[in-house]
Amino acid sequence: MSLSRPPRKWAKPDYKFGKDAETDWHSANTREEEIELAAAKIQHDIVLRTRVKMVPRNLTQDALSTASGISDSVLGKVIRGDRPLLLTHLAALERVLGNLRNAGP
Repeated sequence: MSLSRPPRKWAKPDYKFGKDAETDWHSANTREEEIELAAAKIQHDIVLRTRVKMVPRNLTQDALSTASGISDSVLGKVIRGDRPLLLTHLAALERVLGNLRNAGP
């Protein structure tokens, strides 16, 4: 399945992707778009939790990149929503930050 748009392009406006919990979303018109939209929302939530967990650890994106083993370029694209989050990215981030999949600690 190829993406019709990057994850952040599902957010309205797209600059809120991964930054604002009250983000609005574009509508999906096909089954494939419904899947992409659902994935974009999941990535958005994980990026929000990533940002929150970076603060008390005084982690910059560069430091998170180094600690997680995800290149700075790839991590930046995932955080901005220019690239989809892979499960390997999530696993690497969780090794550094702990659970990012649920709202709990």
